[in-house]
Amino acid sequence: MLNDTQCRTAKPNEKTYKLSDDKGLYLEVKPNGVKAWRYRFKLEKDGELKESVFAIGEYSSAPSGETAEAAATRRAGGRFTLAEAREERVKARGLVKQGINPAHHAN
Repeated sequence: MLNDTQCRTAKPNEKTYKLSDDKGLYLEVKPNGVKAWRYRFKLEKDGELKESVFAIGEYSSAPSGETAEAAATRRAGGRFTLAEAREERVKARGLVKQGINPAHHAN
């Protein structure tokens, strides 16, 4: 499993690469330096199991002394810490277990 230091210090390469966390969650590090949270899952469609990816948002570290209101604003802007990305994965897994694609589900 990932820790915040690994996420924070991940450097871009020539090609996109992934840092795996757990239960389908990973951090995608792009050549332009963007770090994006992704959740890979399988969902039955037309009698077949289809693999798909749900884009949770971008990686962010919480600034020291961040207020709850500032954190909510950051998350609303699509920027999540490791712990928050794990919470979003839990929500997405719950939808998948109900047969719902999290990418098609409005919050």
